[in-house]
Amino acid sequence: EMGSTLLKLARCLRTTPLQARPMGYLSLDLSMKKENVPVFVYNDIDSDKEPLYYDYLARTVFPPFVYAGANTGCNCVAGCHDGCLCVLKNGGEIPYDYNGFLLRGKPLIFECGSHCTCPPGCRNRVSQRGLRNRLEVFRSRETGWGVRTLDLIHAGGFICEYAGVVLTREQAQV
Repeated sequence: EMGSTLLKLARCLRTTPLQARPMGYLSLDLSMKKENVPVFVYNDIDSDKEPLYYDYLARTVFPPFVYAGANTGCNCVAGCHDGCLCVLKNGGEIPYDYNGFLLRGKPLIFECGSHCTCPPGCRNRVSQRGLRNRLEVFRSRETGWGVRTLDLIHAGGFICEYAGVVLTREQAQV
């Protein structure tokens, strides 16, 4: 199915999810409420249920001995502004607009972190707010497992964090 058929299904799932859900859904929320919106798992190809056997992580896990981040952050109170440390790390401008959309492509973006004093609603904390669009892990005949969205994503919009557990080289070898 392509194009308008998928858009109609996505629209229908948004308004009446229990009535429109076709057969093949293995999970209605892989994240188990760790995300703002559910992450579906769909397979109408075969009996493979592999994604259900993984632990879902909403955030990357940094063991204390691996992460050596600097203990510096901005001192902003109401939110980042011109001249703050985090804005300077981004070349002198906040990379997002007031709706959280990326203003222009950049190879690297510095967001405020745990050592910053700005509030959670700061314009420079977009990725820390979690999922905004519904995602679906799905099985494909051609490529195996993949991820797709059930919502239209605005250009420059944050999609998701590719999270996992950070390992040392020795741990990875084991």
